[in-house]
Amino acid sequence: MNTRLVKDFLHDEYYDILPKLRLINKNTEVEIKHALLPIYSELKPYERIEVSTRIKDVESVIEKLKGKQEGNRFDEKNQKKYRIKDLKDLIGIRIAFFPSNIKEKIWNIITELYPKFEKDVTVDFDDEKKVIIEKLYGSTDLEPNITIEIQFLSLFYSRFLDIEHDLIYKPDSRYKGVKKSLEMRKQKSEVLNKLKEFEGEFLKIILE
Repeated sequence: MNTRLVKDFLHDEYYDILPKLRLINKNTEVEIKHALLPIYSELKPYERIEVSTRIKDVESVIEKLKGKQEGNRFDEKNQKKYRIKDLKDLIGIRIAFFPSNIKEKIWNIITELYPKFEKDVTVDFDDEKKVIIEKLYGSTDLEPNITIEIQFLSLFYSRFLDIEHDLIYKPDSRYKGVKKSLEMRKQKSEVLNKLKEFEGEFLKIILE
């Protein structure tokens, strides 16, 4: 009698492909940083570009797959339909920049580097016309069945997301539901607006 659960099979799959994930993650990071070298050499003293990477950990992967199911539960009678590789963000690359007016140069270089990647966006909670994160999704020749997510966002907002994750969500998974709160989403939108105002005032002062 099979007593193994979906999460057990997903654990096995995750650790089977983890070496490949690490290779793709490192290779993509090197490719992106190399492609951006011409911009790095032209940056003004106050301009910044930061490239960071992460591989989603196994528990986060399982929780995300479970969250996509009805009632947040796996169908244990149909275990084979769940696959780690189905996630679009197993590997995440974040390109953060300051100020925002250097984004276009970065975007043009990376979209030329990965011309077959699909484009997507994350919009602000209070204004669907306001794009806060631009994204690319795709795979490389190293493994066509593993999707990489590349995010483009302001350095200020990137740092805020890091703090939010480390202080609120990382210590206890029970707090993850906080980000779905209507009031918290409104507050997050306000933070983004203030960060943009801060950036604008900074540039206004130094460029006068």
